[in-house]
Amino acid sequence: MFTKFSFMHLILLLLLFFGPLQLFAASDFSEADKLYNAGGIENLKKAASQYEKIASADPNSFEANWKIAMACREYAEQCKRQNIPDWEEICKNYGKKGIQYAEIAIKLDPSKIYGHYYYGACAGSYADGISIIKALSEGLKDKTQNSFETSYQIDKRYRDGLPVVALGRFWQVLPWPLHDKKKALNLYREAEKIMPAGSKYRPELNFYLGELLEDMGNDAEARSILEIAATSDDSYFKEKAKQLLSEMK
Repeated sequence: MFTKFSFMHLILLLLLFFGPLQLFAASDFSEADKLYNAGGIENLKKAASQYEKIASADPNSFEANWKIAMACREYAEQCKRQNIPDWEEICKNYGKKGIQYAEIAIKLDPSKIYGHYYYGACAGSYADGISIIKALSEGLKDKTQNSFETSYQIDKRYRDGLPVVALGRFWQVLPWPLHDKKKALNLYREAEKIMPAGSKYRPELNFYLGELLEDMGNDAEARSILEIAATSDDSYFKEKAKQLLSEMK
């Protein structure tokens, strides 16, 4: 009787001091994580919304804030890759939202990679939506560079080396005279060494590297790497590699 009485009062006290949303935050994360891990445009959008609900209940949750940025980035990126209607507007809106939440995550815990990495990734989505030139005019170049360089310094092996790939891509796609192809190439070479051969991110790395090599005039190596990407299971980079190979012939 005492045990039952104590447990019920404990629940009431938790609800009183922390509120029902915070009390069940763990289960909320579980649901949102399942949606994110399931993939698919609708699930990713729902995951972002679910993470936002958790953050509204606990604004100082580091996990909620960086996971909103992560879900925003993935949702925007998948909309772009699947070429859905208004994907540029989605990239603009969700990229901007992701940047805002990533900034909060960085302030809450600058020692961890997540806020820094997803700030840069969301800035990339935002630039996809409004154009790189406009993003640069808004002052995003230095902030994005810093976010990816910080990610690299904290844990360059995160997600099989994506911080290295992201930093290489950053230097590759900047317009003249800001881009640095040699720096991008060195980073891609480093990513080749640390990324597992069977990583799901290999087609992305192979396409970016092949594209860069072709741009630098190394057609033979570019073609061999692009042919690997063109036979991968990643439909997006598979088609992009095939397209580039057809243009090289």
